[in-house]
Amino acid sequence: MINRYKNITLALIALLTIVLFACNNSSEKSTTSTNSGKPEFVLSKDFHDFGTVEYGEMLSYSFKYYNNGTSPLIINKVMNACGCTKAVYNEKPLMPGDSTFLEIIFDTKGWRGVQFKQISIFTNEREHATNIIVKAEINDITN
Repeated sequence: MINRYKNITLALIALLTIVLFACNNSSEKSTTSTNSGKPEFVLSKDFHDFGTVEYGEMLSYSFKYYNNGTSPLIINKVMNACGCTKAVYNEKPLMPGDSTFLEIIFDTKGWRGVQFKQISIFTNEREHATNIIVKAEINDITN
């Protein structure tokens, strides 16, 4: 009977040791492979609401973004929702650990009511775009 408990105890200790080493090895792999020589594009926020504005106003908001990676971040292209929005940004590479701003200018002339405008940002970090959205409720000029 004592031998049986001894065998069960040894088996449990061996199993626990294997599980602990397996967990430890997988976490080491994930931390060493994360951002290995890559930029990391991080926005402080991806949505801005201008609130209620008057028809014809030029609206502007600057989205702060960071490079949390280990190599320079480059904005390759910015696609605006329409001719009513414009993106202004520094085209120089953003070094690791640095931050800067991407300004979105929205011309409300020609628009009325609640408007959502999406801007797509393409970087050297990933193949697909990162999207930001601005919203405004534009008063009608007849009111």
